Amino acid sequence: MIKVSIRGKEFTETDIKEWEAWRVGVSKKFFEKKLNKQLDIKNADELAAFKATIPQAEMRRLMQKQVDFTATGSNVVVRMSRGKRKISVTEMDVDFCDSKTLRKMYDDMMLNNTEANRRACLRANPDHYLLQGLNETDQEVIELTGGLPWASRFVIRYGDFAGLQSKKDPDYPYQAAGVSYLPSGLAIGAVRHQMKDTATGCHIKLMVEFPILMPDKNIRAHEYHLACEFYNWFSEIERRIKEGE
Repeated sequence: MIKVSIRGKEFTETDIKEWEAWRVGVSKKFFEKKLNKQLDIKNADELAAFKATIPQAEMRRLMQKQVDFTATGSNVVVRMSRGKRKISVTEMDVDFCDSKTLRKMYDDMMLNNTEANRRACLRANPDHYLLQGLNETDQEVIELTGGLPWASRFVIRYGDFAGLQSKKDPDYPYQAAGVSYLPSGLAIGAVRHQMKDTATGCHIKLMVEFPILMPDKNIRAHEYHLACEFYNWFSEIERRIKEGE
């Protein structure tokens, strides 16, 4: 069981699949225009399989124009925000493991570059284009965030807490948290995903920090993004646990 809530309201599996189908269409249209050909992609599984055929260097090249554009915009927004941030929050409950196990398996999926993990990261959200671990703490990401129409490229440095504005909740003993940096080194935001045991499994509070000048509609849009990607990541973790992987 995976239960998702956003701002106190349940976001059902049907809601997630409808949002996902919409984003599959957006990503498919991008590739068709970029590659100048029609693609036979009907769902999220087929989209992820297609993306997996593109070498990472080629994916960076395909996304470069969007990445450069968003980097320019991020520089302006971050500096005008003067270090202040807004936070997207999505919460989940799972019943297939405790918080310690979930944190360990999530870290492996984000930073251990197995082929299975690469595919799981591409499959988690149609707005994902590249996710790979660079070392024991850093993860390179190319994705559409906050409902923006263009992709961003950044590195999440897990364990780098100095730049976070959200506070750790003492009720949550485990967290995956760190600062997000542009390749230039500019901090553009942060993540703080906290986990605690419950009577039936684990409760997770997913938090992503954005510059305070980011419009509220984009903060809300990213909450749906979080719901989709973590629902799919946790579904894959549940499958691995049940199948003993």
